[in-house]
Amino acid sequence: MNRYHLLLRRMRLANQLGFRFLGTTHTQLPRNMKLLNRRIALSYPDDPTLIGDVINIFLDDEYGIRSIRSPVETVVDVGANIGLFSLWARHHFPDATIHAYEPNDKIWSYAGANLKEANVRLFNEGVSNEDATASLVMRESSRGVATKRDAHGNVKLTGIKTVLQRIGGKIDLLKIDCEGAEWDIFLTRSAFRNVRQIRMEYHLNAGREIADLQSISSNLGFQITRLVPNRNFGIAWLDNVESPD
Repeated sequence: MNRYHLLLRRMRLANQLGFRFLGTTHTQLPRNMKLLNRRIALSYPDDPTLIGDVINIFLDDEYGIRSIRSPVETVVDVGANIGLFSLWARHHFPDATIHAYEPNDKIWSYAGANLKEANVRLFNEGVSNEDATASLVMRESSRGVATKRDAHGNVKLTGIKTVLQRIGGKIDLLKIDCEGAEWDIFLTRSAFRNVRQIRMEYHLNAGREIADLQSISSNLGFQITRLVPNRNFGIAWLDNVESPD
C-alpha cells in the first residue's frame, strides 16, 4: 500500500477509536480508546515499542478480526501480552466467550487492568502440546518474551487439549503469538479438529522454514488463506478445511 494512503487510513481509524495517529515514530501510546461502546482506559508497562501492537492490532487489523466468518462464540488468545488482542476481539464479538493466556508475571497486572471491563477470563499460563513447566526467556520488550521447557521452571504450561476443554470443546478463533512455542502446540494434532480458524504470528526459530508451516497446516487439516512474511517471522491466517460444527 502507498505510504501516504496507509498513513491516511491509520489516521482515520485511530480517530474512530478516539486517539491521534501521527505516524509510527511520533504516536504516543493511547491512554484510552473508544471500545465496547464506551471509553476504555489502557494500561502499559514502560515499553514504548508496544505502539507496534496498537498499530498492528487496532489500525492494521493484522489478525483479520473484521474479516472473521460469523458466528464467533469462542475465542482463545495464546500469548495475550497486555491484552490488546482480547480487547479487540471483545469489541467485535460482544457475546463470545474469550479466554486469554499470558505466562509473564511482569505484565500480568497490565493485562488484568486492560481486560477488567471486557469479561475475558485470563490465565497466568503458557500453552503447549501438553501440561508441563517452563522458564521465561526474557527480552528487552515483553513482546519478545518466550517460554522454554524446563522441568524446574516456575511457569505453568497448559496443554492445548485442556485449553479446549476449559472453553467448552470448540474454538472458533484461536490467536497465537507465543514466540516460537507454536511449533510445540501443533504437535497435538487431534485438538485442531475442533478449531475453526487460526490467526497467528509464526516464528522461524530453530531452523524452521515457511515450508514447515505449510506442511504442518496441511497435516492439521488447515488451509493457509493469508501469509505475510517478515524476515524470520510473519502473520498467517489458517482456516479449517473441514470446519467443526
